Amino acid sequence: EAFQMVVDGVSPVLIDNVARQAGFAMGPLALMDDIGLENGYRNALMERDLLGEEPVGFALQHTLCAELQRSGRRVGQGIYGYVDGKRVPWKNISEYFPAAAQQPAPLEVKQRLLCIQALEAARCFEEGVVQTAAEGDVGSVLGIGFPAYTGGVFSYIDTMGWPEFVATCDQLADTVAERFRPTA
Repeated sequence: EAFQMVVDGVSPVLIDNVARQAGFAMGPLALMDDIGLENGYRNALMERDLLGEEPVGFALQHTLCAELQRSGRRVGQGIYGYVDGKRVPWKNISEYFPAAAQQPAPLEVKQRLLCIQALEAARCFEEGVVQTAAEGDVGSVLGIGFPAYTGGVFSYIDTMGWPEFVATCDQLADTVAERFRPTA
């Protein structure tokens, strides 16, 4: 989702700062630079080939990895630039993904980052991939770094309340993309 926000014109610095304020240990874009963008890009290529459509955020991964060879911190350039080992905003990203004239409110960025993960967890629960809410909560906090203060993806939904969560996701589906539409 963070990749797609950049494609949509949201500032990478805004995304990462909001993620940290939301309780993530580090921003998802900085994290992907540290891990190496090419790792996710290879997976995205396989997903595209298997499903016959580009995954969310694919345009950013493709542009950075295949066209610009900006694969992350290891090579000194990725979503961010690196000067003397320090992460700095890459000023030229707007040449490839123009900044939106109106940046979203931090609340919308936070909702996009948290809700998309909670929705995917709910789908995994519906499909039997996740057996219990406790399993999903522990896995989301320890496995994917979902903010610990929430208690995990299912506790996040429960704390917000199902009606509020569904309403928030429906609003995001109406204003951002259909991928936020909750299943029945």
